[in-house]
Amino acid sequence: MATGVERIADNIHKLRQALKKAPKRLSPSKVHQVRTQVRRVESILDALSLDTKRGQRRLLKDLGKIRKMAGKVRDMDVLSAHLATVRLEQDQRDSVVEILEYLGAKRYRYAQRLHFLMKKRSTSIRRRLKNTSARLEKILNQKKGTGHAPPETLDAVMMALRLSEELASPHTLQKKNLHPYRLKVKELRDVLQMAEKPVNEKFIDALGKCKDAIGEWHDWEELVRIAEKVLKDGKTSELLPALKAIVAKKYQAALAVTNKMRVHFILRKKQGKGSRPSEKKDSRPALRVVTAMTA
Repeated sequence: MATGVERIADNIHKLRQALKKAPKRLSPSKVHQVRTQVRRVESILDALSLDTKRGQRRLLKDLGKIRKMAGKVRDMDVLSAHLATVRLEQDQRDSVVEILEYLGAKRYRYAQRLHFLMKKRSTSIRRRLKNTSARLEKILNQKKGTGHAPPETLDAVMMALRLSEELASPHTLQKKNLHPYRLKVKELRDVLQMAEKPVNEKFIDALGKCKDAIGEWHDWEELVRIAEKVLKDGKTSELLPALKAIVAKKYQAALAVTNKMRVHFILRKKQGKGSRPSEKKDSRPALRVVTAMTA
C-alpha cells in the first residue's frame, strides 16, 4: 500500500485552512468539513504511528475535542433535516415543531462551544499540523526510490490488515453491535484512502455505502429517543409510530448493505470435504482483500 504523500499533505492543509477562521455562525457545511478533516488527520497520525511524541499526543487530544463537539452540532443538523421529511397530518405537526425547537436550542449551545474551542485552540493546532506535515513528508520521502518502505508506511499496512480481520467479527450483526461495527468500517476506509492509488476502489466504495447506511439508521434511532424525551407529557401523536416505522426500515437496509459487503469482500466461505451444507462454515478475511491492501 503505497502511501500518497501529496494526498496526506492535502488533508492536513485542508484542516489547517478550515481552522484558520472560526466564524460565530457555523453553517452545517462548515461543521461537516471540520469534522471530516479532523477525523482523516486523526486516522493518518494513528495509522502512521505519529502519535508517540508529546506534541503529537497534544495535537490528537485537541483534535479529539473539536471532532466530538463538531459531531454534536452535526447530529442536530442531520436530525432536524430528517425530521423535516416526516409527513403528518396538519393537526399533528405541533409535535414536529416542538422537537425542532428542542434540536435548534441544542444546536445553538453546541455551536457556541465549538466556536470557542476552535478560537482557543486554532493557533496551536495549526502550528502543530504544519510541523507534523513537514515531518511526515520527510519521513515518507526519505527512502523514496530505494525500493524500501519506511516503517511508518508498514505501520499503515499492518493497521489495514488488523482492521480487515476485525471486520470478520462478530459472526452475526444485530442492533447492539451494528453501530460499533460502523466505527471499524470507517477507520479502515480512511486508512485505505491514504494510498497513493487506492488499490481496490470497489471495496472502498462498499465500505462507504456500509458506513452511510448504518449511520443513517443510527441517526433515526437517536431521533426516536429524543422524540420520546421531548413528548414525555403523554400527548397522543402519530409522530412516534411514524418514526419507529422508519427506524425499522433503515435498520433492515443497513443490515442488508453491511452483510452484502461482508460476504463479498471480507468473509471467505470454505466447505470441507464431505461436510454438509447445513454445517457451520469457516469464515476468515478474504484473500483478495488482504492482497489488495498489501499490494
